[in-house]
Amino acid sequence: MTVHVTLIPATIPAHLQAAAPSRVRDFNDDSTAEGVRYTYSVKGSGSLVVTRQDSEGYRIETVFGPSAWEEVAGDANSAIG
Repeated sequence: MTVHVTLIPATIPAHLQAAAPSRVRDFNDDSTAEGVRYTYSVKGSGSLVVTRQDSEGYRIETVFGPSAWEEVAGDANSAIG
């Protein structure tokens, strides 16, 4: 499933704010090679970890610190602790 992460406005650098960039970061299963699936988990610290699963297994795609994101939607991965 695709994972959508909404970042807190303060995470966008000041020099980019005038361009009004999207605060949503998408990790799309549909835009990648067949068999790729994105999931997320939220750690006890509040960090958000987006993982990618493919034929080689799981790997961390990116990590957002607890003060960088405000909302996430998609497929939660409870297997990755």
